[in-house]
Amino acid sequence: MEDREAFKKTEQFAIEEEARENRWQQEYGKKLPEVMAQIDQLLKEGTEEAKWKLHAMFLDKSFFNNYRQTDEMATMYVVMQIFEGERNSGITPGILDSGRDAEQLRNYIQSIKFLLYRLDFEIDEQAGEKLIAYFQEQNTSTIVIETMLTTVVMRPFIVVRKLEQLFEQHRMLKELFMIYNFINDKYPGNKRILKKQAELYARTGHQELAQQCMEQIGDYPEGICGSRETVLSIQEKIWRLRYMEKEACTEIAREIKTLKLSPEGWKCFLENEPVFAPEYYLLLTNAMLNEELTEIAEITLLFANEKVSGNEMILSLLADMYINQGAFKEALEVLEQIQQPSDIILKLQQVCRERIV
Repeated sequence: MEDREAFKKTEQFAIEEEARENRWQQEYGKKLPEVMAQIDQLLKEGTEEAKWKLHAMFLDKSFFNNYRQTDEMATMYVVMQIFEGERNSGITPGILDSGRDAEQLRNYIQSIKFLLYRLDFEIDEQAGEKLIAYFQEQNTSTIVIETMLTTVVMRPFIVVRKLEQLFEQHRMLKELFMIYNFINDKYPGNKRILKKQAELYARTGHQELAQQCMEQIGDYPEGICGSRETVLSIQEKIWRLRYMEKEACTEIAREIKTLKLSPEGWKCFLENEPVFAPEYYLLLTNAMLNEELTEIAEITLLFANEKVSGNEMILSLLADMYINQGAFKEALEVLEQIQQPSDIILKLQQVCRERIV
């Protein structure tokens, strides 16, 4: 692998790439306008038979693989995925039912891509409203939105949450169903989303599905973890952390401080919502310490040590907390759990032994 990467930086590689490009242009590039004309002709016919014939062209790997590097064909491949998904879901009219030619389809896909990009990176304060207006103007199906989320969006975890808020604000029920299912499938574990999905199912007469969603939420001890709203709010932030959104750590700490959540309540959250990665327990601990939540920080580290036994960073931070509190015996017990301790750890152990009365 390293040899291959090094080769890519050589003049010989550049020469070979140029030769490959020239061969492609001679064999396939010159034919691309003819191929696009054939695609446009099938789109112009507009019959169901013509649409499926076009779809079959892109299923043929011997055809598509020769053109997949071009923007035109890559876009049409996405369009074919959308067409198949819409037909399988019984959605009409669909992406091929509006009379667009290949260039118009490409512009349509590109417009959604750029609008989603602006929403993702908050380039425009009105990006969300512009996106919704475009969806409604173009009669965009849920299959189009879902496909774009999985093929072109750079940060889908962020975008899906923004879309959820927009769809709810605009009372777009079909889109809400889609985004709830997307989140539960790709990023499971958000209890607020499950609750909202259950409410939507109940409102539309699907009581059995609503009950299934509520059963997945589970119960938290009343009084220990706070109100249902508190549980859902903190749990969602832990869920965000699980999917590597580090900013959630500070939000969790501040909410715990604001709500005056008890140590027992926080331990309950940790037991029900494991974070898995040692790094995130450390980030949580630092966020707690920044908010002067020492007892909550200690509980976090003790819980982390149960889940990730012997982690030197976790044990070192816990020992440091004990040393700052003057609890040298507890610090020594923690430091002695570190396997193959470094010289620094050995010196800390000796300091603790000397300080123990």
